[in-house]
Amino acid sequence: GEYDRALPLLEEALAIRRAALEPGHPDIVESLNRLGMLHGRRGEYDRALPLYEEALARRRAALEPDDPDIAESLNNLGMLHAHRGEY
Repeated sequence: GEYDRALPLLEEALAIRRAALEPGHPDIVESLNRLGMLHGRRGEYDRALPLYEEALARRRAALEPDDPDIAESLNNLGMLHAHRGEY
C-alpha cells in the first residue's frame, strides 16, 4: 500500500535494466509489468497502458505465439481495460 515509496524504486529498477540488459531480456518485461501494475492499482490507467503494451510487444518479439508469458501480458491488458470500463 505504500505506492508513493514504491514508484521511484520501480522506475529506477526499469531504468537500470534498460541500460544494463539487452532489449529482449525478460527482466525488462518484468519491470514493465510491475510498474504497470503499480499504476493500475493507483487508478493511473493511462500510465499503466503503455507499459503493458510495451511488455506485450517485447514478449511477442521474443517468444512463440502460444507462450504463456504472452497470455499473461494479454491478461494484464484485458484487466486494465476492464478496470477502465472498456469491456
